[in-house]
Amino acid sequence: MKVDFHNHHYPQEYLRILQEKKIVDFSDDADGRKIMTDKGARIVTITEAMTDLTVRLEDMDKAGVDIHVLSLTTPNVYFDDPVLAKELARASNEEFAKIVSRFPERFLSFASVPLNHPDLAIDELTYALDELKMNGVAVGTNILGKYLDDARFEDFFTLAAQRNAPVFLHPMSPWGKELMGDLGLAPLVGFVFDTTLTVARMIFSGVLERIPDLQLILPHTGGTLPFLWERLNNGWRAYAESRKKCPHPPEHYLKKMYYDAVSFHRPALQEAYETVGASQIVLGSDYPHVIGDLPRAIGDVEALNIQQDEKDLIFSGNARRLLINLGNPPLRK
Repeated sequence: MKVDFHNHHYPQEYLRILQEKKIVDFSDDADGRKIMTDKGARIVTITEAMTDLTVRLEDMDKAGVDIHVLSLTTPNVYFDDPVLAKELARASNEEFAKIVSRFPERFLSFASVPLNHPDLAIDELTYALDELKMNGVAVGTNILGKYLDDARFEDFFTLAAQRNAPVFLHPMSPWGKELMGDLGLAPLVGFVFDTTLTVARMIFSGVLERIPDLQLILPHTGGTLPFLWERLNNGWRAYAESRKKCPHPPEHYLKKMYYDAVSFHRPALQEAYETVGASQIVLGSDYPHVIGDLPRAIGDVEALNIQQDEKDLIFSGNARRLLINLGNPPLRK
Protein backbone atom coordinates (compact mmCIF):
# COMPACT_ATOMS: atom_id res chain seq x y z
CA MET A 1 0.00 0.00 0.00
CA LYS A 2 1.15 3.54 -0.79
CA VAL A 3 -0.11 6.63 1.08
CA ASP A 4 0.84 10.03 -0.36
CA PHE A 5 1.03 12.71 2.35
CA HIS A 6 1.94 15.68 0.15
CA ASN A 7 -0.62 16.52 -2.52
CA HIS A 8 -3.21 19.23 -2.94
CA HIS A 9 -6.81 19.87 -3.92
CA TYR A 10 -8.69 23.14 -4.44
CA PRO A 11 -12.43 23.10 -3.67
CA GLN A 12 -14.30 24.98 -6.39
CA GLU A 13 -15.99 27.23 -3.84
CA TYR A 14 -12.64 28.18 -2.37
CA LEU A 15 -11.28 29.23 -5.78
CA ARG A 16 -14.50 31.10 -6.59
CA ILE A 17 -14.21 33.19 -3.42
CA LEU A 18 -10.51 33.92 -4.07
CA GLN A 19 -11.29 35.20 -7.55
CA GLU A 20 -14.47 37.06 -6.63
CA LYS A 21 -12.84 38.95 -3.78
CA LYS A 22 -9.54 39.39 -5.67
CA ILE A 23 -7.62 38.04 -2.70
CA VAL A 24 -4.70 36.95 -4.87
CA ASP A 25 -3.82 37.88 -8.43
CA PHE A 26 -4.74 35.47 -11.23
CA SER A 27 -3.08 35.71 -14.63
CA ASP A 28 -1.74 33.54 -17.47
CA ASP A 29 1.90 32.57 -17.82
CA ALA A 30 3.90 32.40 -21.04
CA ASP A 31 2.70 28.82 -21.57
CA GLY A 32 -0.95 29.87 -21.36
CA ARG A 33 -1.55 28.32 -17.93
CA LYS A 34 -3.52 30.12 -15.20
CA ILE A 35 -1.33 31.05 -12.26
CA MET A 36 -1.63 32.77 -8.89
CA THR A 37 0.90 35.48 -8.10
CA ASP A 38 1.82 37.45 -5.00
CA LYS A 39 3.69 40.72 -5.57
CA GLY A 40 4.56 39.45 -9.02
CA ALA A 41 5.96 36.11 -7.81
CA ARG A 42 4.37 32.89 -9.06
CA ILE A 43 3.09 30.93 -6.09
CA VAL A 44 0.79 28.38 -7.80
CA THR A 45 0.23 27.09 -11.32
CA ILE A 46 -3.37 25.86 -11.61
CA THR A 47 -3.65 22.37 -13.12
CA GLU A 48 -6.74 20.39 -14.07
CA ALA A 49 -6.15 17.76 -11.40
CA MET A 50 -6.26 20.39 -8.65
CA THR A 51 -10.05 20.43 -8.96
CA ASP A 52 -10.99 17.31 -10.97
CA LEU A 53 -11.16 14.12 -8.89
CA THR A 54 -11.64 11.95 -11.97
CA VAL A 55 -8.27 13.03 -13.34
CA ARG A 56 -6.69 12.59 -9.92
CA LEU A 57 -7.98 9.05 -9.45
CA GLU A 58 -6.78 8.06 -12.92
CA ASP A 59 -3.32 9.43 -12.15
CA MET A 60 -3.25 7.68 -8.77
CA ASP A 61 -4.15 4.37 -10.39
CA LYS A 62 -1.49 4.76 -13.09
CA ALA A 63 1.19 5.51 -10.49
CA GLY A 64 0.07 2.80 -8.05
CA VAL A 65 -0.87 5.22 -5.25
CA ASP A 66 -3.64 3.89 -3.04
CA ILE A 67 -4.46 6.88 -0.83
CA HIS A 68 -4.01 10.64 -1.03
CA VAL A 69 -4.03 12.67 2.17
CA LEU A 70 -5.58 15.82 0.73
CA SER A 71 -4.56 19.30 1.84
CA LEU A 72 -5.10 22.84 0.69
CA THR A 73 -2.12 24.69 -0.70
CA THR A 74 -1.12 28.35 -0.99
CA PRO A 75 -2.63 30.79 -0.03
CA ASN A 76 -4.59 28.58 2.35
CA VAL A 77 -7.02 30.53 4.61
CA TYR A 78 -4.78 33.19 6.14
CA PHE A 79 -6.63 36.47 5.63
CA ASP A 80 -6.99 39.55 7.81
CA ASP A 81 -10.80 39.41 7.72
CA PRO A 82 -11.74 36.80 10.36
CA VAL A 83 -15.16 36.17 8.83
CA LEU A 84 -13.63 35.44 5.43
CA ALA A 85 -10.87 33.28 6.93
CA LYS A 86 -13.37 31.20 8.89
CA GLU A 87 -15.67 30.89 5.87
CA LEU A 88 -12.89 29.63 3.63
CA ALA A 89 -11.59 27.17 6.25
CA ARG A 90 -15.03 25.71 6.90
CA ALA A 91 -15.88 25.47 3.19
CA SER A 92 -12.59 23.75 2.43
CA ASN A 93 -12.73 21.32 5.36
CA GLU A 94 -16.32 20.31 4.71
CA GLU A 95 -15.56 19.74 1.01
CA PHE A 96 -12.61 17.53 1.93
CA ALA A 97 -14.81 15.57 4.36
CA LYS A 98 -17.36 15.00 1.58
CA ILE A 99 -14.63 13.71 -0.75
CA VAL A 100 -13.41 11.28 1.92
CA SER A 101 -17.00 10.14 2.49
CA ARG A 102 -17.47 9.51 -1.26
CA PHE A 103 -14.16 7.69 -1.67
CA PRO A 104 -13.29 6.27 1.77
CA GLU A 105 -10.69 3.88 0.39
CA ARG A 106 -8.84 6.51 -1.64
CA PHE A 107 -8.69 9.71 0.41
CA LEU A 108 -7.85 11.06 3.85
CA SER A 109 -7.49 14.76 4.65
CA PHE A 110 -5.72 17.46 6.62
CA ALA A 111 -7.74 20.41 7.92
CA SER A 112 -7.05 24.08 7.21
CA VAL A 113 -7.43 26.59 10.03
CA PRO A 114 -7.28 30.43 10.13
CA LEU A 115 -4.17 30.48 12.30
CA ASN A 116 -3.75 34.25 12.16
CA HIS A 117 -6.93 34.29 14.29
CA PRO A 118 -5.77 31.75 16.93
CA ASP A 119 -9.09 31.38 18.77
CA LEU A 120 -10.88 30.64 15.51
CA ALA A 121 -8.11 28.21 14.55
CA ILE A 122 -8.57 26.30 17.80
CA ASP A 123 -12.33 26.12 17.23
CA GLU A 124 -11.89 24.96 13.63
CA LEU A 125 -9.33 22.30 14.54
CA THR A 126 -11.68 20.93 17.19
CA TYR A 127 -14.57 20.87 14.70
CA ALA A 128 -12.44 19.26 11.99
CA LEU A 129 -11.16 16.48 14.26
CA ASP A 130 -14.36 15.78 16.20
CA GLU A 131 -17.13 16.40 13.67
CA LEU A 132 -15.46 15.88 10.29
CA LYS A 133 -13.07 13.18 11.52
CA MET A 134 -10.15 14.68 9.61
CA ASN A 135 -6.72 13.13 10.05
CA GLY A 136 -4.52 16.07 11.08
CA VAL A 137 -3.96 19.69 10.14
CA ALA A 138 -1.98 21.55 7.47
CA VAL A 139 -0.28 24.77 8.55
CA GLY A 140 1.65 27.34 6.54
CA THR A 141 5.34 27.86 7.25
CA ASN A 142 4.55 31.50 7.84
CA ILE A 143 1.23 33.12 8.61
CA LEU A 144 1.12 36.45 6.79
CA GLY A 145 4.80 36.92 7.56
CA LYS A 146 4.67 35.63 11.16
CA TYR A 147 6.77 32.52 11.68
CA LEU A 148 5.50 29.59 13.69
CA ASP A 149 7.41 30.36 16.86
CA ASP A 150 5.20 33.44 17.33
CA ALA A 151 3.70 33.28 20.85
CA ARG A 152 0.17 33.76 19.48
CA PHE A 153 0.28 30.29 17.92
CA GLU A 154 1.47 28.32 20.94
CA ASP A 155 -1.95 27.46 22.35
CA PHE A 156 -2.96 26.07 18.98
CA PHE A 157 0.12 23.85 18.73
CA THR A 158 -0.38 22.74 22.33
CA LEU A 159 -3.89 21.61 21.43
CA ALA A 160 -2.67 19.78 18.31
CA ALA A 161 -0.14 17.92 20.46
CA GLN A 162 -2.74 17.09 23.10
CA ARG A 163 -5.06 15.73 20.41
CA ASN A 164 -2.17 13.74 18.86
CA ALA A 165 -2.96 15.45 15.54
CA PRO A 166 -0.04 15.56 13.11
CA VAL A 167 0.81 19.01 11.75
CA PHE A 168 1.79 19.02 8.09
CA LEU A 169 3.77 22.14 7.24
CA HIS A 170 3.52 23.69 3.80
CA PRO A 171 5.31 26.77 2.46
CA MET A 172 3.39 29.97 2.02
CA SER A 173 4.43 33.05 0.09
CA PRO A 174 8.02 33.35 1.34
CA TRP A 175 10.06 36.16 2.79
CA GLY A 176 12.01 37.94 0.05
CA LYS A 177 9.56 36.96 -2.70
CA GLU A 178 10.02 40.32 -4.41
CA LEU A 179 13.53 39.14 -5.30
CA MET A 180 12.27 35.92 -6.88
CA GLY A 181 9.30 36.74 -9.09
CA ASP A 182 11.17 37.64 -12.27
CA LEU A 183 12.89 34.24 -12.40
CA GLY A 184 10.21 31.98 -10.92
CA LEU A 185 12.31 31.28 -7.85
CA ALA A 186 9.69 31.56 -5.10
CA PRO A 187 8.59 27.89 -5.32
CA LEU A 188 12.08 26.66 -6.19
CA VAL A 189 14.16 28.46 -3.58
CA GLY A 190 11.86 30.53 -1.37
CA PHE A 191 9.60 27.67 -0.31
CA VAL A 192 12.35 25.34 0.91
CA PHE A 193 14.11 28.07 2.85
CA ASP A 194 10.81 29.14 4.41
CA THR A 195 10.42 25.63 5.80
CA THR A 196 14.01 25.67 7.04
CA LEU A 197 13.62 29.04 8.74
CA THR A 198 10.33 28.37 10.51
CA VAL A 199 11.42 24.98 11.86
CA ALA A 200 14.78 26.37 13.03
CA ARG A 201 12.94 29.15 14.83
CA MET A 202 10.61 26.65 16.51
CA ILE A 203 13.65 24.74 17.75
CA PHE A 204 15.86 27.60 18.92
CA SER A 205 12.98 29.61 20.42
CA GLY A 206 12.04 26.69 22.66
CA VAL A 207 8.61 25.94 21.17
CA LEU A 208 9.47 22.28 20.62
CA GLU A 209 10.97 22.01 24.10
CA ARG A 210 7.72 23.34 25.59
CA ILE A 211 5.56 21.14 23.33
CA PRO A 212 7.63 17.97 23.03
CA ASP A 213 4.79 15.81 21.71
CA LEU A 214 4.05 18.01 18.69
CA GLN A 215 4.23 15.83 15.57
CA LEU A 216 5.52 17.84 12.61
CA ILE A 217 5.60 16.59 9.03
CA LEU A 218 8.04 18.65 6.99
CA PRO A 219 7.55 19.20 3.25
CA HIS A 220 10.14 18.79 0.49
CA THR A 221 12.27 16.44 2.61
CA GLY A 222 12.63 19.11 5.28
CA GLY A 223 13.75 21.92 3.00
CA THR A 224 17.47 22.22 3.64
CA LEU A 225 17.39 20.91 7.23
CA PRO A 226 18.98 17.48 6.61
CA PHE A 227 21.90 19.23 4.91
CA LEU A 228 22.28 21.86 7.65
CA TRP A 229 21.98 19.28 10.43
CA GLU A 230 25.46 19.53 11.88
CA ARG A 231 25.79 23.24 11.12
CA LEU A 232 22.78 23.83 13.38
CA ASN A 233 24.30 21.61 16.06
CA ASN A 234 27.60 23.45 15.80
CA GLY A 235 25.88 26.82 16.05
CA TRP A 236 24.02 25.67 19.16
CA ARG A 237 27.32 24.68 20.75
CA ALA A 238 29.09 27.88 19.68
CA TYR A 239 26.51 30.61 20.35
CA ALA A 240 25.14 31.33 23.81
CA GLU A 241 22.02 32.95 22.33
CA SER A 242 21.23 29.73 20.48
CA ARG A 243 21.17 27.78 23.77
CA LYS A 244 19.19 30.32 25.77
CA LYS A 245 15.78 28.72 25.14
CA CYS A 246 16.93 25.47 23.60
CA PRO A 247 18.48 23.08 26.15
CA HIS A 248 19.29 20.30 23.67
CA PRO A 249 21.16 20.26 20.36
CA PRO A 250 18.85 20.81 17.36
CA GLU A 251 19.16 17.18 16.29
CA HIS A 252 17.27 16.21 19.47
CA TYR A 253 14.18 17.83 17.98
CA LEU A 254 14.87 17.16 14.30
CA LYS A 255 15.04 13.40 14.90
CA LYS A 256 11.43 13.45 16.13
CA MET A 257 10.04 15.08 12.99
CA TYR A 258 8.71 13.39 9.87
CA TYR A 259 10.04 14.28 6.43
CA ASP A 260 8.09 13.76 3.24
CA ALA A 261 9.94 12.23 0.30
CA VAL A 262 9.36 15.15 -2.08
CA SER A 263 12.91 15.65 -3.27
CA PHE A 264 13.13 14.13 -6.78
CA HIS A 265 16.89 13.92 -6.32
CA ARG A 266 17.71 10.41 -5.24
CA PRO A 267 21.07 11.17 -3.58
CA ALA A 268 19.35 13.84 -1.48
CA LEU A 269 16.59 11.45 -0.45
CA GLN A 270 19.20 8.81 0.41
CA GLU A 271 21.01 11.38 2.55
CA ALA A 272 17.75 12.17 4.39
CA TYR A 273 17.32 8.45 5.06
CA GLU A 274 20.88 8.21 6.37
CA THR A 275 20.15 11.15 8.67
CA VAL A 276 16.70 10.36 10.13
CA GLY A 277 15.95 6.75 9.13
CA ALA A 278 12.96 5.18 7.40
CA SER A 279 10.78 5.52 10.51
CA GLN A 280 10.70 9.32 10.02
CA ILE A 281 10.03 9.52 6.26
CA VAL A 282 6.63 9.44 4.55
CA LEU A 283 5.70 9.28 0.89
CA GLY A 284 4.93 12.57 -0.87
CA SER A 285 4.62 13.70 -4.48
CA ASP A 286 3.66 17.43 -4.52
CA TYR A 287 0.95 16.38 -7.01
CA PRO A 288 -0.68 18.02 -8.93
CA HIS A 289 1.66 21.00 -8.93
CA VAL A 290 3.59 21.27 -12.18
CA ILE A 291 6.81 20.57 -10.30
CA GLY A 292 5.30 17.52 -8.57
CA ASP A 293 5.44 13.97 -9.94
CA LEU A 294 3.46 10.95 -8.74
CA PRO A 295 5.33 8.17 -10.59
CA ARG A 296 8.72 9.63 -9.82
CA ALA A 297 7.84 9.91 -6.13
CA ILE A 298 7.23 6.16 -6.03
CA GLY A 299 10.33 5.39 -8.11
CA ASP A 300 12.61 7.44 -5.90
CA VAL A 301 11.61 5.53 -2.79
CA GLU A 302 11.86 2.21 -4.61
CA ALA A 303 15.39 3.16 -5.70
CA LEU A 304 16.63 3.82 -2.16
CA ASN A 305 19.39 1.50 -1.03
CA ILE A 306 17.39 0.15 1.91
CA GLN A 307 15.52 -3.00 2.91
CA GLN A 308 11.98 -3.64 1.65
CA ASP A 309 10.50 -3.47 5.15
CA GLU A 310 11.92 0.06 5.46
CA LYS A 311 10.39 1.03 2.11
CA ASP A 312 7.08 -0.31 3.41
CA LEU A 313 7.40 2.00 6.43
CA ILE A 314 7.79 4.98 4.11
CA PHE A 315 4.97 3.89 1.80
CA SER A 316 2.36 3.20 4.49
CA GLY A 317 3.68 1.94 7.83
CA ASN A 318 4.43 5.38 9.21
CA ALA A 319 1.01 6.59 8.03
CA ARG A 320 -0.71 3.97 10.18
CA ARG A 321 1.32 5.12 13.18
CA LEU A 322 1.01 8.85 12.57
CA LEU A 323 -2.49 9.66 11.32
CA ILE A 324 -5.55 9.91 13.56
CA ASN A 325 -9.28 9.22 13.00
CA LEU A 326 -8.46 6.26 10.79
CA GLY A 327 -11.89 4.99 9.89
CA ASN A 328 -10.52 4.21 6.44
CA PRO A 329 -10.64 0.40 5.98
CA PRO A 330 -7.36 -0.02 4.05
CA LEU A 331 -5.25 1.59 6.77
CA ARG A 332 -6.84 -0.59 9.45
CA LYS A 333 -5.43 -3.75 7.87
